[in-house]
Amino acid sequence: MDEFESVFQTWSLPILVLDRKLNIAYCNPAYEAATQRTLTNIQGQYIFEIFPETSERVERVREIFLSALNGETTSLNEERFNLEGEDGVTSERVWQATQEPYRNSDGEITHIIQRADDVTSTVQARLESQLVREELNHRMKNVHTVVQAMARLSSRSAESLEDFRDSFLGRMDSMSRAHERLMRSGMISVDLEHLLEDEIKGVAPEMQGALIFKGPKTHLSAHLSRAFSMMIHELATNAVKYGCFSTPKGVLDVSWQVKSDTLHLNWSETGLENLTPPTTLGFGSKMIKMLPNIDYQTEYRPEGLLVTITLPLLAE
Repeated sequence: MDEFESVFQTWSLPILVLDRKLNIAYCNPAYEAATQRTLTNIQGQYIFEIFPETSERVERVREIFLSALNGETTSLNEERFNLEGEDGVTSERVWQATQEPYRNSDGEITHIIQRADDVTSTVQARLESQLVREELNHRMKNVHTVVQAMARLSSRSAESLEDFRDSFLGRMDSMSRAHERLMRSGMISVDLEHLLEDEIKGVAPEMQGALIFKGPKTHLSAHLSRAFSMMIHELATNAVKYGCFSTPKGVLDVSWQVKSDTLHLNWSETGLENLTPPTTLGFGSKMIKMLPNIDYQTEYRPEGLLVTITLPLLAE
């Protein structure tokens, strides 16, 4: 097929030439590279034996090829097919292709010339963008629901308008910090120690007392990190008002370990004197009890609060 080879040998796009029986007459080096086939191995063979497909799709694509043999310029729009590589691994590719009839010197259609372009990455990027938009829409609806519930419950437990304003805005700041952490991490996961430090210092930037972290490198999923951030915000706020951050002698020791994909975390406050349990359950404690998948136990010791948290890391 010298006439085809001289024209298409250096083309960057994959080129395939089929005869009237839909046997492969020629392919250029770009086609060989894209399909991991060589012209020597596929020349003369029926196109659908080289790239077997479902009978339904074979019939549809065959009709498009036959239309090209009848003189039409046809196209395959974002056609998906499975390509098996030399290592035996099969991957899905997406091609955009145009088929044009080729006429000889007598004007007879003797071949089809297919120009193809691999648009797999473009299609994948579009799908990912669509998923991000759908996820963002879903999360915005969730945020709206959470904000409404937060405002309603905060107003019930507030002792004054100023108290409502401070507590509500503080919780909104916590949600904002949680979102920023997820954005920095690519919306995938958040480092536990960074979350603790960020949330505690966001609530108590000029904290009194000491802060200690002890535990292995641990990541929380995007879903779990949002709920966990809200919990840490409430605990840190309580520590500022009544706990270890309300006194220069206070110490917060946060330690954790992971066993069987479950996080076990201790929030231990010390440095107080004669701490007693509250007589009523505040909004923060009510909200923590509402958080899914988090087991939360409290112990009011004279020297400070101890909270034991258990969280399955694979929970959805």
